[in-house]
Amino acid sequence: MGLSLEQVQEIVGLLQARASDQARDRRRDERFPLVGSVTIVPRSTLQPIGVVVRDFSASGVGLLHTEKIPRGEEFVLFLPQTGKATVQAVLCAVAYCAPITSAMFGIGASFTRIIGGERAAQHLTSEDCAALFAEASPPQP
Repeated sequence: MGLSLEQVQEIVGLLQARASDQARDRRRDERFPLVGSVTIVPRSTLQPIGVVVRDFSASGVGLLHTEKIPRGEEFVLFLPQTGKATVQAVLCAVAYCAPITSAMFGIGASFTRIIGGERAAQHLTSEDCAALFAEASPPQP
C-alpha cells in the first residue's frame, strides 16, 4: 500500500511549512533552496575544492562537502558568472559544520566581504589564492 498523490502533497506541504517556520526563527534572511556546484578556496589549504550549494541567502550560504570544514575557517566562494554579474567571489566564514551522513557534512557560512576582480576559480594557483585572502583581509591599523 502506498500514499495517494494528494496525501504526499499534503504531507510535503506541511513539512515544508514547518521547516520554513523553524528556519525563519533562526535566520536573518530568507534562504533559497537550490542545488549546484561551486568552487571554494579555504584559507588553511589555499587549494580550490568543489562543493555543493544547498541554499543561498543575502547573508550566507549552505554547503555540502565530504570533508569537515571547522567553525571559523574562512574561505573564498566563487560565484557562477553571467554577463550581468557584479560579484565574482565572496569571503565567507564557517558558522557551523555538522555531519549529515558518515560521508557528508552540512556547512553553514556567512558572507563577510565581497571580493572584486575577474578571476576564474579553475585557473587559480596557490599564490593567487593567498593574494585573494590578502585582498579580502581588512587593513590593519
